Amino acid sequence: MSQGMATSIFEYLTCKNPDLKHKDLTKTSLSRDDSWKAPERVIPWEEFNFQTMMEMFDGRLKTELMRNDRELDYPAPKISLRTEGTVSGEDTTINILTRWNKPIVTAALEAVDKAFHPVFWIPPSLAKSSPISKPETQPDAVKESEKSPPQPPRKCKARGSSVHSASRSKSRPPQPDGAGMHVPDHANSATSQHRQQDDTEPINRLACEIKPGSMWTSSPLLDGELVDEHGKWLPKKSKSRAAWPLVQVYNYCVRLGTRYGFLITSREILAVRIGPPLESRSLDSTEPSQNRMGKSLSDLLFYYGVMEYVAVPWSNCRTKGKYENLTINLTLWVLCILAGQDYRPDWNYKTLLEEPLVISEQRGRGGGRTQSTLDRQESEPVSSDASEDSDEETEPNTSEDDNPDDKRYHSFGPGSEFTVTRGRGEMRKRKRETKASIVASTKRRRNPGA
Repeated sequence: MSQGMATSIFEYLTCKNPDLKHKDLTKTSLSRDDSWKAPERVIPWEEFNFQTMMEMFDGRLKTELMRNDRELDYPAPKISLRTEGTVSGEDTTINILTRWNKPIVTAALEAVDKAFHPVFWIPPSLAKSSPISKPETQPDAVKESEKSPPQPPRKCKARGSSVHSASRSKSRPPQPDGAGMHVPDHANSATSQHRQQDDTEPINRLACEIKPGSMWTSSPLLDGELVDEHGKWLPKKSKSRAAWPLVQVYNYCVRLGTRYGFLITSREILAVRIGPPLESRSLDSTEPSQNRMGKSLSDLLFYYGVMEYVAVPWSNCRTKGKYENLTINLTLWVLCILAGQDYRPDWNYKTLLEEPLVISEQRGRGGGRTQSTLDRQESEPVSSDASEDSDEETEPNTSEDDNPDDKRYHSFGPGSEFTVTRGRGEMRKRKRETKASIVASTKRRRNPGA
């Protein structure tokens, strides 16, 4: 039976989520990969809140959110607690999200498609972009102490099918559970069909990971059991089970070359934004990015990145009286709108209140800003960032460590737009220099007269 219609997007996105039951899955294994690198810091995303949303895009977001002339149908039939409302694994979680949250968020995004040009949350099978692949071997620049101990292959069931074979589990790294992409509206846009023909490889702008709510929660992170007050990992906690999903979504963002992502469960959503070390953001924003700390943005993200987060419970919903809080569906809606704008990682971010709308006519192939700082600096391998590096890497090198046949290649985005190509010795050299630069810049900030 239908719940009727909502007359505003705000009413629609803040309705109560279905009541659910959960089976205990705390002993179940979680996805992990030896090539994943934990962010240097994990800190709250303070400005991602309801009050900020009401002022974004000069108030246009609030205007569209509160318009009272909509006709938005709730998903029907309702999820039956008896037959569908028990979370017993990832398959039942996906069924609940697909039956309830995804249709609501999609309808709310379609209502503002022309105003904000958002991305849409689509299944991974519909994403045309190249799948994420892990490096063939882990870079030598990562300290031996930072490497995870060898782990047995994860035993898991394929969604809706039989158990993966052992060989498939070993050869295929974990992939995102969805994609945030621009989806052409063939029915209402004369240019959409032409645009889709050109966009043979649409870009995934929003990293997604799904977990059952009884398998993982953000409580250890929120309760200070994983990181200290500065967001630094407590001893050995970056390798703990509670940290694996956080590291997973962070690496999805880095390798996709997008600043936004989310980890959603049947109990909460964790909205995230990644960026370079805070020390690099404090430098003069007018200085060319390739000169800041002498390193590329991709290097800093891979080794010293920061992940901001905000957690929103499943139970959050509109009640009687004035409601001014986030819900899971409202959070997803705003993330999809943000990812439709300036989505690439950058050296400095505007505040969300200053975030501009990207005009659809300015979108390049696959969407995105016409030419961001990252697009300019990272469209070529890092070896071309500076003339010194180019000269050094083009000279013949016969050392054992820098064997030209022994390269490390890390793909950070579709079409290899965000890459690091290194010899083994060069990788070690770059990391040492990066760390020294961060320490030096911190000392300069603390002792400006020195």
